[in-house]
Formats: sequence, structure tokens, C-alpha cells
Amino acid sequence: MIRIAELKLPLSALPVTERLAADAPQPTREYVQHPDRAHPLDALRALAAQALGVSPAEVAELQVFKRSFDARKAELRAVFIVDVRLQHPEREAAL
Repeated sequence: MIRIAELKLPLSALPVTERLAADAPQPTREYVQHPDRAHPLDALRALAAQALGVSPAEVAELQVFKRSFDARKAELRAVFIVDVRLQHPEREAAL
């Protein structure tokens, strides 16, 4: 397994349900318009593969270890630490 830190996605890439406040009185307009927004695992898989220099198809498993937020700029970002397993585990040692 390989741990990759600092994978950043814009907050808009997170599923809408993840961004709703727990005490929100009603769903946001974006949630009503896009209730089936995809989970960002595909985007994280692509970012992890890019960081490792492999194709996304070579990533067998991706698990989010930690998610935090970076609010230092105008566009908020979700920052992930992920654990990745490759299709061929013997390549992990080389990476």
C-alpha cells in the first residue's frame, strides 16, 4: 500500500450531500438540481495515478485516510490523504 498526501480537489468536486450543513433548514438549489452528483473517488483515483505516474486503471483500490479543507484562497479546496493499492503489488515497492 502507498500513502499519498496533499491530493487537492475544488470543493465543488465533492458530492453535494457532503457539503450540506447538518442543520441546514432546506436543501440548497445545487442539491435539488444535482442530487446524483458522482462521488469524487474517480477524481481522486485519477489524481493518485498522476502522482504515481501510472494509469488510473492500474489503481486497484483507493481508500480515503483523511479529508480536510484548505480555506486559504478564494476557492476552497478539499485536501485528501489516500491509501492506494496497485493491480500489481510488486510495483508498489518501486514507486
